[in-house]
Formats: sequence, structure tokens, C-alpha cells
Amino acid sequence: MAATILGDLSSYKAIAVDTLELINKGDITGAQKRGTDLETAWDKAEDRMKPSDPAKWRVIDKAIDRVLNALRAPQPQQATCASALNDLISAINKGGAA
Repeated sequence: MAATILGDLSSYKAIAVDTLELINKGDITGAQKRGTDLETAWDKAEDRMKPSDPAKWRVIDKAIDRVLNALRAPQPQQATCASALNDLISAINKGGAA
């Protein structure tokens, strides 16, 4: 994946794809762990990425929030998690463009 104004997003996409694969296998627990990995990595890069384009950063940040909310629901639903992850992957592919 080419670098965007936010920088290289390939590591975040890789985690999202891994998480989606776990969801598709029905491994909610594994997907939740990868979701935490995604959250940690994204939060560590916030100070570097957000200033370069706050609007694009926010698009991806909100998509990550939707993934985390779906994964951390009291009873996570496979379809809801998969949909949120697909939306996140799409946002990453667009470099945060709305």
C-alpha cells in the first residue's frame, strides 16, 4: 500500500484484515485481541499522524471505534463485526478520504 498523507497505513490494514479473517472463522476472542492490537498501534501513532490531516485521521479513527465497539459488545455479532471491519479496510484503502 502506498503511503498516504497520514503515512504508511499498511500495518493497520494488515491488522484489520487479520481481525476480519478471525471473525470469518468465528474466533471472536482472537478477533478481540487483534482489535486491541489495532487500537494500541493506532493510538501510539496519533501524535504523528493526526496533525498531517486531522479530517482524514478522524475518518479512520471513527471507523476503528466502530470496530472496537462491535468487538466489545456484550454479545458480539459476527456480521456486525465483519461489516465494521470491511468499512475500516475501505477507509484505510482510501487513505481516510470520506
